[in-house]
Amino acid sequence: MPAVAGLNADGSLDRPKISKAYFEGDFDQVVEALEAFRKLHPDPTREDRIYTYKYLSVIYAAKPETRAKAESYMYQLLKIMPSIELMDLYISDNIESIFNTVRARYEQQQRYGLDSGQGSRPAAGAAKPVQAADPALSWVWWTAGAVGIAAAVAGFVYLSEPVRTASAPSDTVDLE
Repeated sequence: MPAVAGLNADGSLDRPKISKAYFEGDFDQVVEALEAFRKLHPDPTREDRIYTYKYLSVIYAAKPETRAKAESYMYQLLKIMPSIELMDLYISDNIESIFNTVRARYEQQQRYGLDSGQGSRPAAGAAKPVQAADPALSWVWWTAGAVGIAAAVAGFVYLSEPVRTASAPSDTVDLE
């Protein structure tokens, strides 16, 4: 096995070294170590997956060209540990926004039972999740929403215009 900074001789993660490299801004070293670890261990422990996905998701989210990869890692991270936070990695507002968007999508999919992964089944005795609408009929809801918005805007414009009354002919004569 070739020596990779961040991996121990046995191929396990050297977490202190990886964390140090991350906080020193050596993101290439972190990615190299974590990606090498993933190739060496196709079925890592839960803790190793959490650690790996957490760091990779944050680093990949920093670049627009790897944003989709970051979102995938964030989603996988939430599947393993839905209560996870990334604040201990001192992330930017932009990365926090991406993570919150992924979390909202994950929670929505869990709520409606759209995720076929583990953890998506309700507990015994729990209420069944609401079934998602047929995607082929989603245009109906978009159209109804657009018509509702248009009606609200039209009503607002109509009601906010000043009332114009026709002026009656005046009996007075202007004497100038």
